[in-house]
Amino acid sequence: MRGLTLAELLIVVGLTAIVGTVGLVNFYGLKRAQELEAAALRVRGILKDAQQLSITQEEGKKWGVRFDANPAGRDHFLLFASSTAGFEERRRFSLNTILELDQGQDLIFSQVSGRLESASATKNVIIRFVNDTNTSTTITVYENGRID
Repeated sequence: MRGLTLAELLIVVGLTAIVGTVGLVNFYGLKRAQELEAAALRVRGILKDAQQLSITQEEGKKWGVRFDANPAGRDHFLLFASSTAGFEERRRFSLNTILELDQGQDLIFSQVSGRLESASATKNVIIRFVNDTNTSTTITVYENGRID
């Protein structure tokens, strides 16, 4: 009769636990990276929407995106129409609770040209993890309107 000894069985169980743990840690890291990339894609999309609405002079207004870094709660960004009377919020988006914005700011696009209306040549929107500020992604909006 041939069978497994207790030592052999413990080795197999131990190796299985180690491989499972490594796989779970990698899966968690991948999920976090995908969450950050999804937020960046959404921000880029809303910036491009605001730019296109300004270029086409939708409602005769300039359009922009406001980024609110809220230290007391979830950070969010919103699409707005700008006029001499102020701004009108159109759509609001909240970041996942594990993400935060580096700073609050408004990015407004010029009518027809779609260029940034700003004294600064380039604006950066930085999204990072709340508990890991070293891991972030940057969306850059250049003065000429290019969004990377």
